[in-house]
Amino acid sequence: MNRPSPLPVLAALIGLVLGLGAAARPAMALVLDQEVARTVSFGGSCVRCEFAGRKLTDASFVGSDVTGASFVGADLRGAKLFGSTFTGADFSRADLRGARLMGSTFKGAQFPAASLSGMEAHGATFDNANFARAQASAAAIQGSSFHGANLEGARFAGASANACDLSGVQAEGADFTGASFHGANLSRGRFERAVFVGAQFTASDLGRASFNEANLKGAGFEHANLKGADFSRARNLTQDQVDDACTDASTRLPPGLVARGCRGMMISIRTPVSLRVATSAPPTPPAPPAPPKAPRW
Repeated sequence: MNRPSPLPVLAALIGLVLGLGAAARPAMALVLDQEVARTVSFGGSCVRCEFAGRKLTDASFVGSDVTGASFVGADLRGAKLFGSTFTGADFSRADLRGARLMGSTFKGAQFPAASLSGMEAHGATFDNANFARAQASAAAIQGSSFHGANLEGARFAGASANACDLSGVQAEGADFTGASFHGANLSRGRFERAVFVGAQFTASDLGRASFNEANLKGAGFEHANLKGADFSRARNLTQDQVDDACTDASTRLPPGLVARGCRGMMISIRTPVSLRVATSAPPTPPAPPAPPKAPRW
């Protein structure tokens, strides 16, 4: 019996596979096109530009001047705002969760009711900015300046604010539960009714700040400066906490607590003693030799 040649069958199979592949290519191209990440980048100057309500996830602003721009309600999740100027910009109700605001300036910017949880803002400037009712839990804002900023009702629970300048802030009713303020400046701040449960103020300056009705349960004040601060109606403050800090007669404490100076900061510092180089007197020169005696003949 004659067997059919396998070549026609093999050719048919190859043609079928190639045909299916050709048919699948448009669909695959469509899927790949949908999966390609599209990044929006901005540079240069865009003063008072309108970005309200825009979807700007993962967008990049590098070296930009966006002074006075509006980002009201914009979606800026994961955005990168590097070395740019956002002075007076409006981020009201904007979503900046996970955004990175590195080395940028936001003086006088508006962030009321903005979502800032998990943001990173190292070396940024937020002087006189408005963060009223903003949600910034677990934010990393080390080395940033918030001088004179409005933090009323804001939530910074678990935030890392080490080496930050928070002098003169208005933070009534703010939540700083578990936040860290190592080496930070909180002097002259208004923290009435704020929550600092478990917060850490190691080596921080709280001089002349007001903490009336603030909850300080479990907060750490090791080596902190409390001179001139008002804790007269603070809640859950203990003598042990006070003893870890530096206080004086101007520190106002709740009834029963005593300011005992700077026992927690006692570091022995001695004035260097001038080193005296001991100089010995010059050696006495040897006596001249006696003259020779005249020879005897």
